[in-house]
Amino acid sequence: MRLFLVFFLFGCSFSQHVLTHPLTYLYQLQDTNFHYLAALSPQISVIDPQESGLTKEHILQLKNRHTLSKIYAYISIGEAEDYRPYWQKNHWSDNRPSFILSENSDWKGNYTVEYWNKQWQHIILSEVQKLAHLGYDGVYLDIVDGFARPEIISAFGNASGARQAMEDFVITISDTGKAIRSDFAIIPQNAVELLQRNGAANMRYINAIDGIGKESTFYSDNDIARWSEGDVALLDYAIKHKKFVLTTDYPTTEDRQADFINKALQQGYIPFSGYRPLNNAGAAINRTIPARLHEQFVQMPQ
Repeated sequence: MRLFLVFFLFGCSFSQHVLTHPLTYLYQLQDTNFHYLAALSPQISVIDPQESGLTKEHILQLKNRHTLSKIYAYISIGEAEDYRPYWQKNHWSDNRPSFILSENSDWKGNYTVEYWNKQWQHIILSEVQKLAHLGYDGVYLDIVDGFARPEIISAFGNASGARQAMEDFVITISDTGKAIRSDFAIIPQNAVELLQRNGAANMRYINAIDGIGKESTFYSDNDIARWSEGDVALLDYAIKHKKFVLTTDYPTTEDRQADFINKALQQGYIPFSGYRPLNNAGAAINRTIPARLHEQFVQMPQ
């Protein structure tokens, strides 16, 4: 009944073209599975591969339904999570590796890591290889902005070195994924500062990525984000070099949701008006985006 209702809500009011892709972009990390994604049929999905449980066959079936669809796997590279398969519960609970630092006070079970540590990098690179072979179109990298945390700067020894180590790590992830499939997309979230170096485009980094995810660009929950102008200026480096921008804001009122969508589309971004936690298809206004993509240029994944 739930899936029928989802299909009804997302399908009845639109043309056949929009029926094919009822959502342009879905960013949902909880409560996803094959049947749910098949019913929603988003053109672009960012999902948690462990939570969704998609098999290689599932991914092929979802992509065969709509040849333009892209399915990206969420993976945190700046924090270790004690609910992941790599977490050695019988050992790490009492004797955690040295690369694991303190627990995130806002997210129980998430731990800041020294991401330059070879043991941690091996864990992440092995996961990237697995996801590439499984058929995902790319990886959506979270906590890339972890290089700015005071704990990380202290552990590394200096801010510039911590930033460079994260840039190097993203590039290594890119090399690893693209060695398996040249079209395997690398999408770091936030950390827009890495798009620029010394007042110019950071081409070493930009050439290694295919798109960028950005949260709270125009709204900090329901408040206008004071950093919007600076973020847009940095994201311009991505757009100018034909990298797509997946932007997610979290306003809860209809007028702010509409304003966010309008601003994102005007900048050429692909928007998703989400609700925290990311366990649903977001605001109703997301359904209107496919019919609006012709209004102005929006950089889409290739």
